[in-house]
Amino acid sequence: MKVLVVDDHGLFRDGVCLLIRRMDIGIDTILEAGDAQSGLALAAKHTDLSIILLDINLPDLSGASTVRAFRRTCISASLVLLSAVDDLSLVRRCMNEGAQGFIHKSANAETILTALRRILNGEAVWIDPSSKLAALDEMHDVAAVTLTPRQMDVLARLCQGWSNKEIARDLLISDNTVRIHVAAILQSLGARNRSEAIVVARDLGLIGG
Repeated sequence: MKVLVVDDHGLFRDGVCLLIRRMDIGIDTILEAGDAQSGLALAAKHTDLSIILLDINLPDLSGASTVRAFRRTCISASLVLLSAVDDLSLVRRCMNEGAQGFIHKSANAETILTALRRILNGEAVWIDPSSKLAALDEMHDVAAVTLTPRQMDVLARLCQGWSNKEIARDLLISDNTVRIHVAAILQSLGARNRSEAIVVARDLGLIGG
């Protein structure tokens, strides 16, 4: 399993890499980059990346455009923001561009380790409660939202009004698999039906408004 850490602060990057090495979950390669262009080059070369830990305030690229660039370069990896940003609207935009998690840099080592384990286990959202982004809890229990990347694919198509058959055909999966994903999405979002799931997903910034 490969991990890419992209952060322009060398000391912080070193600390994150040390933390990752403490995780006994099969990570055998840790790649590092100090700016977006170097990170994108590594992502293009290593197409089997499992996770990208990304600061969105890099010297050569910042904001949601950073997420957009990495998502286009590496489609399959879990892309997680590791940043000191406290701008809720920015984090939402980054989620809309394909980020699957957020870890605030103020988190302690054990919180970061726990977040990484959950994300690598397929959970799509982590909001560190030490940041003001915990205000999201007033709308929904964000920590309980655990959508996998495939479920996010299904959710995006649900929000476009696609039927199960259309989703199955587009994602090359069976109708029954789509039904299973839809049921899991409703349960994770605490929604009773598709319409309610779309509203909750938009409130959480999982999809565009």
